[in-house]
Amino acid sequence: MVKKSPSDELNFEINFNAHLARMTDSLNSRLDKFCCFIQVLLGASIFAQSSYGWLFGIIIAVMSALQLAYKPGEVAGNAKVQALRYQQLADELSILSPEEVRIKRNKIEEQDTSPVMSLFNPARKRTCIALYGEDAESNYRLNFQERVVCFIAGGIPK
Repeated sequence: MVKKSPSDELNFEINFNAHLARMTDSLNSRLDKFCCFIQVLLGASIFAQSSYGWLFGIIIAVMSALQLAYKPGEVAGNAKVQALRYQQLADELSILSPEEVRIKRNKIEEQDTSPVMSLFNPARKRTCIALYGEDAESNYRLNFQERVVCFIAGGIPK
């Protein structure tokens, strides 16, 4: 039995999900590290007998609450695993039938994390560049918020 190659749309979707998961991983990992850095920096400055110790304490409490509520480190770890799963599926596209690819994709999607909406267009641009070259990415314009989030999440290759 000869395996049919998956459609371009399916290939694009899997690669898009892989890029989105990688960007989600980078964004959340960097946010978690930034929160930890600020907490350590401000925690150390409290001992410096600053008159702003109360403000530093409030900022530390807010950062701790954000980390506890949103768990960016955990989200980053889950997104990293998802990116690997999507990449493995992308590597297997040529040997699997479209139906097998859809089944595997559905299983992977069951464990997806919720990405930041501002990453969708940057991930789409990354996928277009990766699959079709730089000319294809000009169709998608990023707004200011998407450019900032994209920069934090690793940017778009030139």
